[in-house]
Amino acid sequence: MGELRRIRHDLRGCIHGMKLCVSALDTPLSDAEKVEFLVDIEAAANKMLKLMDQLDVAQLEQVEAGV
Repeated sequence: MGELRRIRHDLRGCIHGMKLCVSALDTPLSDAEKVEFLVDIEAAANKMLKLMDQLDVAQLEQVEAGV
């Protein structure tokens, strides 16, 4: 799998994970369970930031390579 494709795939995975966690917060949960989902959302958001940086670098490399 190409680098850009992998990064986009991972970004979509983060978005889907966040959506699942957010929808879970609408269900009856204990406070501890809610915190766990919020931590997961935060982790996914942090991963997305890193992936966006990787995406910028990969796109720049692709432009420089003339692809």
